[in-house]
Amino acid sequence: MQRVVLLGASNLTYGFPLIVESLHATFGEVDLLAAHGHGRSYGNWNRVLGRGLPGIRACGLWEQLSAGSSERPPLGLITDVGNDLLYGAEPATILGWVEECAQRLCRAGAAVTISGVPLESVKRMSAPRYHATRMCFFPGSGIGWPAMRRMIDELDAGLREIALRCAGAFVAPQREWYGVDPIHVARRHRPGAWRQILSAWPDAAVTIRRPTLVRASSLWRLRPHERQMFGREQRAPQPALVQPGLSVRLY
Repeated sequence: MQRVVLLGASNLTYGFPLIVESLHATFGEVDLLAAHGHGRSYGNWNRVLGRGLPGIRACGLWEQLSAGSSERPPLGLITDVGNDLLYGAEPATILGWVEECAQRLCRAGAAVTISGVPLESVKRMSAPRYHATRMCFFPGSGIGWPAMRRMIDELDAGLREIALRCAGAFVAPQREWYGVDPIHVARRHRPGAWRQILSAWPDAAVTIRRPTLVRASSLWRLRPHERQMFGREQRAPQPALVQPGLSVRLY
């Protein structure tokens, strides 16, 4: 059974059913551990529309990763790094959180892939469009466009260095993956984008398999181990899904 660890935010959430089906089609038997969610932070609790999730570096995934074992070396993905800039965190702080996650994956023997910031897509934005996007997705942020451009460059350069230090792969998001929305991969480009990202693991030519609408809905409805809904704590037993050849744990 192939163990896979996925860390990310909204792009990982949007692509999650496609990713699960594709990994299952490629490896046959998959033990999947994932931490994702809209607006997800790598370092701190975040809240989006009344739903709160713990920072990825502090969630329960790491305890499960260290406790479990797998027949093959695990595969790890770090993606969607950037939300924390709009929460007010400095690039150096964010990179420290990401490196902590990368080193934990390395200690577990995982091959690591890191997906960078969508530089080309984001940087083609005008200042008014940036502020409109910021107000739509992160209304509490007051960071100006010139400062944000500098921090994005610093963050992407740091992600490349982390990939080098952990002997991992680095995937630069392609400009054509994005449409009007500069930070979320367009739906029509998700299969190609995820094929390129997931196939960066050693000897992993991932076969893309689209889920049915019913299957996608069922995977999106799976509940994580820990969350808050309008201030009330909720917990769900894991794995959230067990099927022949597939186990899914969400954190």
